[in-house]
Order: sequence, then C-alpha cells, then structure tokens
Amino acid sequence: MDELKYDFLTEIQGRWQADLLKSYFEACGVDVELFQESVGQHIYPTTLDILGNVQIYVPKTQLTEARKLLDEYYNPPPDESEDVKKPVKRKSSSVAKKTSRSVTPKSTAAKRKPK
Repeated sequence: MDELKYDFLTEIQGRWQADLLKSYFEACGVDVELFQESVGQHIYPTTLDILGNVQIYVPKTQLTEARKLLDEYYNPPPDESEDVKKPVKRKSSSVAKKTSRSVTPKSTAAKRKPK
C-alpha cells in the first residue's frame, strides 16, 4: 500500500477562513489541500457545527514549515518598522508642574461675583 504524502495540520471553522489560510500558505510556497463535508460546502453552504469544519492538510515534507507559518498567522511578530519602546520616565520639573495646573482665564474671573 502506498504511503500517504499529506499530513493533517489543523481544522478551521468556516470555509472562508480556510481559503484565507490556503492563500497564505501558497504565497509562502507550501502546498495545501482542504477537505470539508460536501453537504456543508456545496449543497447547503454553512459555517455552523460540524458541517462548517474544514481540515487542512499539507505535504509531510513541509509540515514543520507549515506549523511555523500557522503560528505566525495567529501570532504575528511585532512590526519592526514601528519603534516599540517603553515610555521613559522623566523627572518632574517645576515647569511641568506650572503648566499642568488649571488656569482660569482673566476674562471669566472678572465676570464672577465673589461669594
């Protein structure tokens, strides 16, 4: 008997999500086969319950690469172009304290009547 060339990678709820993953894997050079219950796909398209489940299979030779790509898909690395830095704590100065106080404009203060 011939040995299977594909291995199970994951199961996704909904054909549209599976199609997105397939496009992502194929763009990265990984061959993908999708399997779904035919009733859930063709006769009465649905994403509910077991009829909406789509199984994703990849070649055994690309399984480890596909698992890494799947992890990156769900947990993307932070964008390196953006500077992700912790805010620097600065010592408070008297200038910062003076500007942070609320100041009543003179025009409204003159209009107020003393109590």
